[in-house]
Amino acid sequence: MVPGLAVRALTVDDASAVAVLVERIEAADALPTRTTPSAVAEELAYSWNDLAVDSLGVFDGATLRACALVDRLPGSDVRAVRIVLHGGVDPELRRQGVGGLLLDWQLARARQRLAASDSTAVGRIMAGTNDGEGSAGHRALLARAGMSPARYFTIMRRDLTDPIPTVEPRGDVRIVPYADRYDEATRVAHNDAFRDHWGSEEQTAEAWAQGRDGFAPEWSFLAVAGDGEDERVVGYELASRSEEEWPVVGYTFGYTELLGVVRDFRGRRIAPALLARAMERFRADGMEYAALDVDSASPSGADDLYASLGYRRRHSDVVYTIEV
Repeated sequence: MVPGLAVRALTVDDASAVAVLVERIEAADALPTRTTPSAVAEELAYSWNDLAVDSLGVFDGATLRACALVDRLPGSDVRAVRIVLHGGVDPELRRQGVGGLLLDWQLARARQRLAASDSTAVGRIMAGTNDGEGSAGHRALLARAGMSPARYFTIMRRDLTDPIPTVEPRGDVRIVPYADRYDEATRVAHNDAFRDHWGSEEQTAEAWAQGRDGFAPEWSFLAVAGDGEDERVVGYELASRSEEEWPVVGYTFGYTELLGVVRDFRGRRIAPALLARAMERFRADGMEYAALDVDSASPSGADDLYASLGYRRRHSDVVYTIEV
């Protein structure tokens, strides 16, 4: 480690310092997105991690210069036990071995957490990065540690000045605004819809309630079938609002975080109907673009659907993995 730096575990009280560091890193790397301070605070507070043993901060006096977190994603652990490595190094401290030391520690801690699991599923250690020039050093560091690209996620946007098609779902399905009373039914629908998606595990109620930073219920819609006791959520579009990013990217946008249709209701134009309704609401609220991301190898062919609705590629993120 560089002389003069101190290392200790992070605490939830370090959220502001971590947010400042993340902002410096994202700006230096010219990343096309930004992480909000509230998202950082939420992540540090996740109940399934123990910051005392699952995090490290590198400090220069009172200033945080690098950080690392080993995040054990909750879920059913049927297909894989998933661990995500988060962190970064202050641009002024790079190429001094700090990043490599933190990554070595993360991989060792990730293996410890996997060894403690009762699941017989494969252990999958993951780290996300961007495919742009600014993240080349990060990608090289991950590759030297034995991780390799496993998945590319394409971030797409759609100009809302273009005409928005009118799309209605087929059959006895109605599109309704999101409401809290449907939340558990939406979780159940999500677990069904994403059963065949890479990296996805069944979401527990606790996990489903997390990661809601920026959630915009006024931009979110559900596809509902049946009535009374037979009423069921069969599709969903859950959106977020990230005003902190608008000045950085240079335009306003609404973001579709999750889009899914249960398996036995696919092929009824539910997904395009949900997206069209969301785009209408984005535009009514003054947004210039609709945005979302998609697994480039999605088994549902979602990228073709988005392209047909006018979404165009903006950039890609890459997930590096190593399986244990």
